[in-house]
Amino acid sequence: MLKAVVVCFFRDPNRQKEMEKLGFTVGEKIDNLLTEITFPPTWTRQTDEAKETDRFFDEKNRHRGNFYFENGHLIAVFLHSIIFCEDTVPRSDEEFTAGYPCCYQVFKEQTIPIHKSTIATIKSGEDNFSKMEKIEKEASQWIKQNYPESNNPFAYWE
Repeated sequence: MLKAVVVCFFRDPNRQKEMEKLGFTVGEKIDNLLTEITFPPTWTRQTDEAKETDRFFDEKNRHRGNFYFENGHLIAVFLHSIIFCEDTVPRSDEEFTAGYPCCYQVFKEQTIPIHKSTIATIKSGEDNFSKMEKIEKEASQWIKQNYPESNNPFAYWE
């Protein structure tokens, strides 16, 4: 049986219900940050030697998160199904196009386009921080409007 702990996971009371619906068993709170969990019997743990990490997969063999060790605990970190794709395209030695023109739906391995206003040309020697900040803010707003549960690691997997 696969067991681990999660960090600060249950500040949202719906998260525990979502985990139990998937077949997790929520155990004891170790302290204010850590809570024990037991994975569903159909979920597996695999070692990725190239990345020097252990990963966990659901019953459909979808990569749902990673494990790491800290202070003697096996910590489970869940992946979100929707993530930003930062894109940079070189135009010359002095200039490139950058932004978040898409987000990526992890389990379907597909790209979901974001509106084109999130792309900007970045030139060497310019103050590009404000441009990139604007791009990130626009992309974040788009994600929130179109995928309001994107901060929930159990949303959008089906």
